[in-house]
Amino acid sequence: MKSADERQYGYMKKMEPKLLPALFKDMLELEYLNGFLRILNVCFRRDELDVVSWLKELTQIRRFSTHAMFMSKEDKRVVSELMSYAAKCCSEEELGKLKKAYGV
Repeated sequence: MKSADERQYGYMKKMEPKLLPALFKDMLELEYLNGFLRILNVCFRRDELDVVSWLKELTQIRRFSTHAMFMSKEDKRVVSELMSYAAKCCSEEELGKLKKAYGV
């Protein structure tokens, strides 16, 4: 049986990241944001898939900046790893905007 993370990964691969702001509006809780980030860091990186569009679209959800302020050190570590991975496929300007939005 697949783990919960692998099931969520399967759902995320079928989803268009651009739908996130409309889907969650202002209902994305910090727990879910951290779950998305964990799946991006573990599964998307493992399979060498795009994380940049996900990272950008998550920032478009209302209350994102509030959630980013309350991320734990572990959450920030995950985001830092994602930023290192994202640096391989996006411009420095785009990466700088993402780092600023996520507070890393």
